[in-house]
Amino acid sequence: MVEFSRSIPCGAELMNLAEDFRRASWGARERTWAMSLLKGQKTYLVSHTNMESLRQQFESPELLKAMEAMKIRSYIVLPLTVRDQILGSLYLISSTRSFTEDDAAFLEEIARRTSISLDNARLFQKQEEAVRSREDVVQIVSHDLKNPLFAIQMGVEIMHHILDSGLSTSTEQALRTRLEGIARANDQAVELIR
Repeated sequence: MVEFSRSIPCGAELMNLAEDFRRASWGARERTWAMSLLKGQKTYLVSHTNMESLRQQFESPELLKAMEAMKIRSYIVLPLTVRDQILGSLYLISSTRSFTEDDAAFLEEIARRTSISLDNARLFQKQEEAVRSREDVVQIVSHDLKNPLFAIQMGVEIMHHILDSGLSTSTEQALRTRLEGIARANDQAVELIR
């Protein structure tokens, strides 16, 4: 059976503290530290910590206040990277236990899979945007083609009426053959844009 000490935040209180941590403004020291972690693309594991060592590492009062409220005992920062591209980082904080090297190995696999999932979602979104753009272009082009094709169709019908009024047989046959070719090409174009 697991027992929870009331001195350790849980439930809604923990969610509020996590939100405070996320929103805390990071000072120059914290930003430099975070960027060096991201650039190194290595897991950063702190098995045991206390507020004194956190105060030496971090300078933001808001961040330190959130960390103190969460009673941080151990933390791990994992880079989220895919194809040598940095997507972000995953911070895990524990107030009840110390993260180990085994935890780090397991969490690195979680971070790797998370990175792939985030990248796949980004690629899918990009593909969806490309499909929407292509469909918009096709819709515009097909609309713009309908007017000239309608004019061609009307021209073919007028030429048929002229032919029906009488021309020499050879001229009439040559014109009818060409008009039938134009009409077929027009019908095919109309079918393509529907």
